[in-house]
Amino acid sequence: MKPALIIGIAAALAVLGAVVFLLPHNAPTITDLSDTTVVNVTLTDGGFVPNHFRIKKGTEVVFSTDLGSPFWPASNIHPSHGIYPAFDAKQPIESDTTWSFVFDKAGSWGFHDHVRSYYTGIIEVIE
Repeated sequence: MKPALIIGIAAALAVLGAVVFLLPHNAPTITDLSDTTVVNVTLTDGGFVPNHFRIKKGTEVVFSTDLGSPFWPASNIHPSHGIYPAFDAKQPIESDTTWSFVFDKAGSWGFHDHVRSYYTGIIEVIE
């Protein structure tokens, strides 16, 4: 091989390695709220905040929104809410009102806004 080709390949591999190293990794960030008895979750125009968190069984999660329109927190899968049927507001909640749920089952529970199902999150409930 010609030296220029070898140098070119090495440079390309170095650039590729730097790009892979510097790209953001999409591993979910889990907020540990297991030392809290009440957790507040707000639906914003950017989604639920926090949107992936850990709590202990028996923790109350209070849902609200700052979107200025009704919202409807519910467990996955949309639209049936069948994975954790009790975790479902069962109707739209006015934007100036909250809805709360006490998690009595350990597990990883996906949830969404039934009005805008593209807003999602995960609640991990531990013993």
